[in-house]
Amino acid sequence: MPKTKMLILTFAVSVVLSVIGVASASAMDLWYVNGTELKPAQTAALANTAAVDSPAVLRVPGLSLEITCSGNVLKGSKPEIQGGTAMGQAESVSFESCSEVSPPTCKLSSPKITTESILLLFLLVLPGIPSVTVEPHAGNTFATLTFEGSSCSFEGEQGVTGKVLYVFLGGGSEEVLHAIEGQGTTENNSLILDGNHAYIEGGKTLLKLASGEKWSFRE
Repeated sequence: MPKTKMLILTFAVSVVLSVIGVASASAMDLWYVNGTELKPAQTAALANTAAVDSPAVLRVPGLSLEITCSGNVLKGSKPEIQGGTAMGQAESVSFESCSEVSPPTCKLSSPKITTESILLLFLLVLPGIPSVTVEPHAGNTFATLTFEGSSCSFEGEQGVTGKVLYVFLGGGSEEVLHAIEGQGTTENNSLILDGNHAYIEGGKTLLKLASGEKWSFRE
């Protein structure tokens, strides 16, 4: 191919790739606070305490294990959303008033379950209904549970590994409160406890910014 034609073709390809890159960037879902886009390097703190509307249930069908956390608040350490991204993070999140419903031979050593440092990855799958994947910030351990009971087959420390999926109800509209809720079923999650698939069901929680301002996640 003549050199001139090769240069023209190379330039045309670079222009097309640039256009695609700009389109992808402009189509990215981002955070807004009071209608203004949260810029890269900016963060907005979430309230450290969020009201819980319904109990969160950790189910591990292969172990017949069911743990219900019925506390009316979810506590976070330094939770925030990050401008210029579809992400959020927290140093930890604590579920309160947790107790096992089954099996009766196993007991939790503490009524509080605290996660490791976590990342929240948001995705606008359906118009106005984002989902959020919660995963460990480093490594693969989501939280560590300790079980007691001489007849408990999984007695001792058990790490819960993997990711969990929530739906971010109403996150696409500008509101003060936005609810997240566990999607349930092992198909929607990759959590593992003692080699068995696990998932979180329910746990509808109302998130808000520490400032009390309206916020949203949208294109």
